[in-house]
Formats: sequence, C-alpha cells, structure tokens
Amino acid sequence: MGALMLKLTRKTLRDKRTRFIFNFLSTAILVISLGCGDDTEIAVVDFSKTVAVERPRNSPQYPVLKVAVGAMTSPKKTLMYYRQLLDYVGRKVGREVRLNQRKTYGEINELLGTGSIDLGFICSGAYVAGKEKYGFELLASPQVRGNHFYRSYLIVNKDSVLHELADLRGRVFAFTDPESNTGKLVPTYWLKQMGEMPETFFDLAADFFAGKPEI
Repeated sequence: MGALMLKLTRKTLRDKRTRFIFNFLSTAILVISLGCGDDTEIAVVDFSKTVAVERPRNSPQYPVLKVAVGAMTSPKKTLMYYRQLLDYVGRKVGREVRLNQRKTYGEINELLGTGSIDLGFICSGAYVAGKEKYGFELLASPQVRGNHFYRSYLIVNKDSVLHELADLRGRVFAFTDPESNTGKLVPTYWLKQMGEMPETFFDLAADFFAGKPEI
C-alpha cells in the first residue's frame, strides 16, 4: 500500500511539472505571436523629404562682426554710448556685433593689423600710425557741430596759478594715449614750437598716460 502511494505521488508531481512547463511555453509563444503580428504599427522615415531651415546668424555664412573701441571713457559709458550705433550697424549688415574694449589705441591698431577684429573706432593720430604700418582704410569720420574738426585742450584746476603752457615746466603732466592726436601729438607739437620736448620739460618721473580723456 505504501509503495503504491509513493508511486502515485511521484506521478502526480510529474504531471504538475509537465502542466507548468506546458503553460509557460504556451504563454511565451502567445506573447511572441502578438508582438510580431501584422497589426503592429511601423513608422517609416522618408529622408528624401527635407525642410529648409534658416541658418543661425553666427554660422560661418554669417560670421560675427568683431568691433573694438578705444578707451575714450569708462568701459560702462563706452558700452552705453556705442551700443545703439553698433546695433544699427549689425542690423544693416545682417550680422551679430561683438564689442571688444581696449585700454589703448595701440592695442586696437594691433588687433586690426593682425585681422583679429573687423572694425575699430580710433582717433585720428592712431589712424595715421595704423595707415603707415598696416595700410588702414578710413570708412567714416564723425561730424560734430557740422564739421569734422575738433580741438585739443590743456586743462588745469580752476583755482590754479598756471595759466599757459610755459607755466607747466617741471610739473606733472598727464597725456591721454601714446597714439592720441589731441592727447599726445598736439601737446608735443606745442612744446616743439617752444624748442622743448616732453621728456625734459615736464617732471619725467611723474609723467604718465591716463588712458582716456576722463581725468
């Protein structure tokens, strides 16, 4: 009796294992069949149908227009004064404008001469120097009060006892820029008319360049 029950138990276990394997295989086949059926939607991409997209303005077709401005005033004021003009130029040429500020006209001349920038705002003295060295081309000249001329002023304190250039002998003198027409070349010319040179007329140890007209 015991041997019979053991044989039945083994048979029952084999039947259960067989049914489990059969059910598992049936389910797997069903899932695979559903996944590979003809009803599945297939997306077809046609690469021959393209849409033209406008190129961004900073692409090689529309390179950035690099512009440099000398230190005519503080960087903040320079940006404020020139921003509207540069935006106008950018709209006219259809290019983004990137502003570079430099402390001296010599730096801007160097950037122009090496092709590092496309356009520069410099004074007349720096232009003459750049034309001789690099062959600069003048595109435009500012017009103030109906003409293209401007003046150079020597400024002292309003309560100073100094009233003319000769009174500045041995004094501290601030030029604006080594390439500046009104801030360096004109005062040097005035001294030459007196038979003097800046190196010997002014306090040589204290002479300096302010870097901009604002002092």
